[in-house]
Amino acid sequence: MRWTCGWLLAVAVGSIGSIGAIGCGDDAVGGSGGTDATGSTGETGSTGEPADSSGGDDPSACQADADCDDADPCTADVCEAGVCGVSGPVLSNACRPVIEVDFPSRAATIVSPTPEVMVTGSVSDAAGTVEWLQINGEEVALDAQGGFAHGIEAVTGGNTLVLVAGDEHGVERTQVQSFVWSTGYHQPEASDQGAFERGLALYLDQASIDDGDPSEPVDDLATLMGLALSAIDLGSFIDPTVPMANAAGYDIYVLGLTSGGSQVSMNAIDGGLRMVAVISDVVGDLHLDGLISSDGEFTVDQISATVDLMVDVDENGRLVIAVLDPHTEVGGLDITVDNGFLNFIITIIEPLILGGVVSDLESELTTQLSSLMGPAVGLALEAMALDTTVTVPSLAATGFDNDVRVASNFREARFDDGVAPPEPSPSQGGVLAQRSGAKALIDIAPYDNLGVPWWDGCGEGAPPLRAEREADLELLLTDDLLNLVLYGAWEGGLLELSLPAVDDPRAAELSAQVSGMLAPTASACGESGELRMHVGDLRVDGSVTFDGRPVTFVAHTSLVMGVGLEPSAAGVSIVVGDVEHVDTELTIGEDDALDVEPELRAALESWLLEGMLHTLQDQGLGEIPLPQLDLSLTLGLPAGTAAIRVEAEEVVRAPGMSVVRGHL
Repeated sequence: MRWTCGWLLAVAVGSIGSIGAIGCGDDAVGGSGGTDATGSTGETGSTGEPADSSGGDDPSACQADADCDDADPCTADVCEAGVCGVSGPVLSNACRPVIEVDFPSRAATIVSPTPEVMVTGSVSDAAGTVEWLQINGEEVALDAQGGFAHGIEAVTGGNTLVLVAGDEHGVERTQVQSFVWSTGYHQPEASDQGAFERGLALYLDQASIDDGDPSEPVDDLATLMGLALSAIDLGSFIDPTVPMANAAGYDIYVLGLTSGGSQVSMNAIDGGLRMVAVISDVVGDLHLDGLISSDGEFTVDQISATVDLMVDVDENGRLVIAVLDPHTEVGGLDITVDNGFLNFIITIIEPLILGGVVSDLESELTTQLSSLMGPAVGLALEAMALDTTVTVPSLAATGFDNDVRVASNFREARFDDGVAPPEPSPSQGGVLAQRSGAKALIDIAPYDNLGVPWWDGCGEGAPPLRAEREADLELLLTDDLLNLVLYGAWEGGLLELSLPAVDDPRAAELSAQVSGMLAPTASACGESGELRMHVGDLRVDGSVTFDGRPVTFVAHTSLVMGVGLEPSAAGVSIVVGDVEHVDTELTIGEDDALDVEPELRAALESWLLEGMLHTLQDQGLGEIPLPQLDLSLTLGLPAGTAAIRVEAEEVVRAPGMSVVRGHL
């Protein structure tokens, strides 16, 4: 006779062991209330007497657990004292709830105009009925076939789904998977044409253009250009053996030419920069050779040249410098001779000096500004575009660093004089807005997706990229550019590694391969409004002897951790903060070891944190070098003489970007 059990005791996954014999009500086992095959109650022997309750002579009494098979593979049938019962559900992968998510797929990149994502799928259970399902802690309705559709509000960037299902026996199953959502994506791009319009912007305050102090070290553009002007050799404008002119029977020679100094000033004007070059206290030694010879000199208080440099951007993203309205002025010419008898000649030679030596100096100043210093200003501004490599440290003990190239070009140049109109006027200075791209030099990650998510104002449309104009220099690094770098690091194999050996007395012979199915994504669109990095769907395939039991396992971990930028020696470093939240789905392949899943899950998370993520905290994710330039060769100066660089002082947050405040 087959014995079946009419009810089960619910137990949680992970709890094991006999809970004692449980009576079965579908077949009689010697107790009252049973029903035999004929439908009569109160089972009796052939003589009409009650059956022996000891089961010794009862043909229906069980002798072993195998006699109690109720045809349900998901119940643990037992025989105790001749009575069949159920000790609880069978702990096996086949007898746990199964969660199938149709949308979104694991490690999906989703694009849609609104952040509502409909999670659809079904649940089933070979052990019986799935009674409940939760997604991210919210109860989800199930239809008669176990299907579900549940909308969640996604955030721009990484999102984690934690699905937990429970069946009628109290057995639970957890599934963890992640996706990235945005209103649009851009592909990684390493060319200097850039890939993203809102990559970064650089604001130069008037103090960075010209702080009024020409002394070294160089800390503004005007001082840099002043070095070029100071290199002019005034002696090259004269030949002491050739008369400058002949007047009133005298050959007039200029024997030497010097100046008391030179200076360049620059001011932001609407549309560009006004540059003024001044050579002051010019002294020329004179010799008059005629009937009476005499020496003398001429002095010029200053010779100045002014030019407007209008800054624009061409269709290829290059800065274009247009030189407008160059003009010169001479102030305070004075001529003296040693012999008073020759004073009459001063009025004669004055226009000759103005039209000769001084005119040559004016012409040279104009040439310097228009042909040398103007283009040099363009080069200095061009150097403010990023064209660099971010070296991301490897997380693998035997791995290699991977390089991410970052390149920018110009989208817009705007300079303001600080005076209305417009009303109100921006502060005096200039903004260089840039497109930016980033890409790993070597592609390793084996996954395809839509690319790098747009910040897009957390899905509400991105506002214009505006400088705060509160520092001498501001570099606006958007979260989009940061994510381009993170994507490049992932693309270059940041999350492809073997888990290093662990110091855990419970674990031996650990072998685990980690593969990041999603690129790390930084976003401040969560509830806290703080910049955080989401690392989704870290898949871990491994084996380990855990508490003396050999097991194989597959895990998927998603976590959220702090991330940000900090000033460094050569730029800004991408630093990683504490792990704030971690969720792991773990499946052990061996049914007889499923009872250690909770402990192994916790241990695996600890191993990931210790062996991989703490390395990120210690090393960071690389350094973004800030712009620097050396115009020495361009200006005809010794290398390193005319050099300037952007130095970071602090980093503050603004919507969708990190603002690096610093100076030149």
